[in-house]
Amino acid sequence: MCLVYKYTLAVEDRQIIEIPVSWDIISAQEQSGNIVVYVYGHESALETGKQPMTREVEIIVAPTGRPFDLNGHQFLDTVKLSDGKLMFHIFYRYL
Repeated sequence: MCLVYKYTLAVEDRQIIEIPVSWDIISAQEQSGNIVVYVYGHESALETGKQPMTREVEIIVAPTGRPFDLNGHQFLDTVKLSDGKLMFHIFYRYL
């Protein structure tokens, strides 16, 4: 069986989240005024009763019109906040 988890992001240029090692990022969306990233993977990665092995993912939250360094990140999604007044473009890279 598969599971989908979410991680709430800060509105910061760069941040690192830790996800289970065999899981993948699938999308970013707005939820209750926050930017969230969804990840999915097999629940067997969590069944050991121990803390799962994780890998780091660096996230870039880039507002429209502000320059940033891509550094090998991949585009994930565009998220709008404040009824579309603020647009953020989400990029990620597995570390």
